[in-house]
Amino acid sequence: MPDTIDAAALVGSLRRESFTRKLVRSFTSVAPPALQIDIAEIGDLPLYNQELESAVPAAWAAFRTRIKRADAVR
Repeated sequence: MPDTIDAAALVGSLRRESFTRKLVRSFTSVAPPALQIDIAEIGDLPLYNQELESAVPAAWAAFRTRIKRADAVR
């Protein structure tokens, strides 16, 4: 088992002060040191278009890499 758990949080709202974003921030402030939580941002993601899978936009690639790296996604 790893020393730390890497958790990626998905926040559906783009507002800086959304309720869910505030909730995730509060979780990070009380989480034990072994639980690292960060928000996997969606604001720069273009709308999904299957035709772009052959030349994946950089924002998609970065987001996918972040999610794959995570031990947990919420």
